[in-house]
Amino acid sequence: MDAERGWPESGVDLPEADLSCDGCRCFAEFQRTLVELLGRTQQELNETREQKRVLEAQVAEFQRTQFGRQSEVQPQPAEPPPPATPAESAEPPADGDTPDPAPEPPKRRRGRQPGSKTPPRKPRKQLPPQRERKELPEEERCCPQCGAPYRAAGYERSQLFEIGWDAVHREIERARYRPTCQCPEAGMVTAPPEPRVLANTQLGVSVWATALVQVFAFFRTQARLLRDWDAAGLEVSVSTLSAGLRLLQPLFDAWIAELDRWQAEATVLQADETSWRVQPLGPDDGPARHWLWVLVTHKAVRFRVLATRSAADARVLLGAAARDGPRIVVCDRWSAYKALAKACGGLLKLAFCWAHQRRDFRR
Repeated sequence: MDAERGWPESGVDLPEADLSCDGCRCFAEFQRTLVELLGRTQQELNETREQKRVLEAQVAEFQRTQFGRQSEVQPQPAEPPPPATPAESAEPPADGDTPDPAPEPPKRRRGRQPGSKTPPRKPRKQLPPQRERKELPEEERCCPQCGAPYRAAGYERSQLFEIGWDAVHREIERARYRPTCQCPEAGMVTAPPEPRVLANTQLGVSVWATALVQVFAFFRTQARLLRDWDAAGLEVSVSTLSAGLRLLQPLFDAWIAELDRWQAEATVLQADETSWRVQPLGPDDGPARHWLWVLVTHKAVRFRVLATRSAADARVLLGAAARDGPRIVVCDRWSAYKALAKACGGLLKLAFCWAHQRRDFRR
């Protein structure tokens, strides 16, 4: 804009307005009003653009923190260049020919470097050794020339670790005894039977223990586990394994009740949750996305897979701890914990973990 006349910068000299009449003065006043309105509009437009830029940055930060990769690894500072050698700092030749640059040293490969010392072998003291002795045949314990016998000079020890996996068919014979007297209370007695996890089954304790560990601890499918057993010589149907695992669930009720009692006695608890995918087998099984909750105390750790991430499920996780006495819950700043603490009327005190509070200082 032209600073003196308020006209657009067109590069053309315009005649000055004659302000002697009322019409010209009104036109000049209207022109100044438009210029002021244009300036205010331009200022508001700039402020709106700045607010838009700030909001877009906040949305990008929210997307990164909520849905981006969670990592607190900081970029390593660049190493300073090595000091120049006398040959590099010397002036170039007079004829203008520059020497060829020195080749870059090869990058260090991962893993053990050539020429380095061999690391010591890892001790496995948790495995008790089973001593085996290997003897020479009798005909080889003599001199091959004169036939003089060799004399024993101790043993040379070495270690070898193996994994044995073969199905075993145990045929148990229980002794029975018949009375030799005529007493009316005397009768046939038999040795006690072998303990079994499930009655009326031919699968022993080791089979069900292996199934529990492989399926629920290592997340191995039942079909792959049965193929492994079949290769080892034990053929089990899918229905037998699935029905047996369902029958094992009531055996853990007493142990879970004792676990809840231990955690209810703790004064400090740590709770957390994360998303957990499940496989719905029917239309009434709910969504595939569930939540894995964990409750940690000084005596026990319990995991529970629940359908939601709400305060009601947080109450289910804490159990008696949310009803009895004051408790301190170490958790993140998820709103479900705040709602539960408010509903408990001061029985729960939240202590936000330092890992989440530390992120506020790193942003």
